Amino acid sequence: MNYNFKEHTNRYTISDIDECSNDPCDEPSNCVNTPGSFECICYGQLMEPFCGAVKKTVIVCEGGKLELRCPDGKISIHEAVFGRTEGGNVCPHPQIKSTNCQSASSLTVVRNKCEGQKSCSITVSNGVLGGDPCPGTYKYLEVTFTCVVQ
Repeated sequence: MNYNFKEHTNRYTISDIDECSNDPCDEPSNCVNTPGSFECICYGQLMEPFCGAVKKTVIVCEGGKLELRCPDGKISIHEAVFGRTEGGNVCPHPQIKSTNCQSASSLTVVRNKCEGQKSCSITVSNGVLGGDPCPGTYKYLEVTFTCVVQ
């Protein structure tokens, strides 16, 4: 529970913090502030599983092809990282010199191609995803998205 305590002439008053001010709910649900907490509520005619849809994460190794599909909605990209942030357990390869590198433009590239579409396809390569963020290292693209039904 989140509350603010303010001293007021030797007395304390309790006021509720608006947890919805930082928009913690996934689209298309709305945040409703409640005393000491918040709830993510579906609006309109939307019902589970479409409202508050579960985020999905897809990892595609360098040279492969990212294929996203939302047959009943549109793609909403939350995160897209091209590079390498994990060791050899993700896309194992003998060429791993760095595990701390990522393209600064991969999120923009993926959003430009996929955001709001029913499906999209992207080749996972340096040329497509904004250059080589870590030369000599075998990379991968990790994308987190949801399918939003409107």
